[in-house]
Amino acid sequence: MLDNKGFDLWADGYDKTVGVSDEESTYPFAGYKDVLGTIYKTIMEKANAVVLDIGFGTGTLTTKLYENGCTIYGQDFSARMIELASEKMPNAHLYQGDFTHGLVEQLLAQRYDFIIATYSLHHLTDEQKVSFLRVLRDRLNPGGQILIGDVAFETRSQLEQCRKDVGDEWDDEEIYFVVDELKKDFPSLAFEQVSYCAGIFSLALETNMKQIFESDKISFVEVSECLVNDYLTMVNDYENVNRFIGGKKKSFTVEQELQWVQEKLEEKALVFSMIDKASGRFIGNIELMAPNDSEGELGIAITAEMQDRGHGTEAVLAMVNYAMDHLGLKRVFLRTNPQNARAIRVYEKCGFRKYKQDSEHVYMEVMRLLPACGEEPDV
Repeated sequence: MLDNKGFDLWADGYDKTVGVSDEESTYPFAGYKDVLGTIYKTIMEKANAVVLDIGFGTGTLTTKLYENGCTIYGQDFSARMIELASEKMPNAHLYQGDFTHGLVEQLLAQRYDFIIATYSLHHLTDEQKVSFLRVLRDRLNPGGQILIGDVAFETRSQLEQCRKDVGDEWDDEEIYFVVDELKKDFPSLAFEQVSYCAGIFSLALETNMKQIFESDKISFVEVSECLVNDYLTMVNDYENVNRFIGGKKKSFTVEQELQWVQEKLEEKALVFSMIDKASGRFIGNIELMAPNDSEGELGIAITAEMQDRGHGTEAVLAMVNYAMDHLGLKRVFLRTNPQNARAIRVYEKCGFRKYKQDSEHVYMEVMRLLPACGEEPDV
């Protein structure tokens, strides 16, 4: 396997080498142009897309995207590759770094419409691929998509057959994708075989999440049933989800959080995950139980690290407006612990009033405002 110095030496002749393999339909670059062309067409369906390219090389694909209005970010571990790509894309955001160690800090701070990697991620072990894809998916905007073009096979038997056919030309140091095996960790993975040794697979956030509504600082994404099986992604791979309940911070394991989401879905609740627009961090969950067409019960839980930032007020106001303006509910109510004075203040700030209290709960509600004087009340 080439190190960064090896790639520096190969950089000037890289495109020519790839082109010969593609034209002659030989391993490993048979289908190369079709792979890049398909990814290009997919990205160009979204105007002014923000694209991150992992291992962009000389910028063959990203240059075309750059020239057609995309904002380009990239990471490559070859200084010479970055030099060549920068000449073609002077305003691109290109960083040097070995992606076997993850994304560089500057790229982790951004979110993207598309994250692409062409003929680069085969340098990762199968375990590293899974971990890295989870990190990448966490950096997608709602509706975003990961597109990987590489030497790839639907099954392990197809890979072994190709290895046998190629013979001594096979590179044993590269670890190619086997889609069936990868689907164990990413069930929604889609794959298209392009040539006998190459293909494109995609992992789309839109298969798991649907953007519902937004406040000034928060994006809300609906937690659908298929996301329950991969909910860890929504909490940035945290080992624990810290939730604030009854005035005390409690640590919930991932399994408990998954069970909670599944129960809410079975109860036909609208469950949303909240994402901070500025940082992209997971904030918490907010739910709306709607037992009938006129009212619904609200619940909210915020991670420990995202508290005291005004997100609770922002989320509750957005949810109440959504419930009344878009769902047509006339009343939203909730229950909270009498000891949780801070939460009660937040709800009061959002227009809720106490209407009942017992030893365990304070019951609060907010009603749709009555029509102006002279109009018939909406009852």
